[in-house]
Amino acid sequence: MMASCGESKADLHGRIDELEGQVSQLEEELETAKSDLEEAHSQAQEVQDKAEQVAQASSELQAQVSRFDGENWREVVDDVRSASGEVDTAQSDLSSATGDLQSY
Repeated sequence: MMASCGESKADLHGRIDELEGQVSQLEEELETAKSDLEEAHSQAQEVQDKAEQVAQASSELQAQVSRFDGENWREVVDDVRSASGEVDTAQSDLSSATGDLQSY
């Protein structure tokens, strides 16, 4: 009977050690998941910022194009080209940011 009790204690200690190891592993996985979530939030914010930049650049382009109604087109063309380039750049930045976000 004593041998039986001794084995039970050993088995119990082994099981406790196994469970403690599992808890440690789960805690590490939780920290990794938290870190991944923070990174995803950061990238989502970046996408939102880039989308706002596209909207601003588009508004600026529209404002420049509307100048054709009342100004000499020769004076407007360079500003429209510049604003168009800003829209292209903002759109490219947004595409890049959304591509980074899709990795999550």
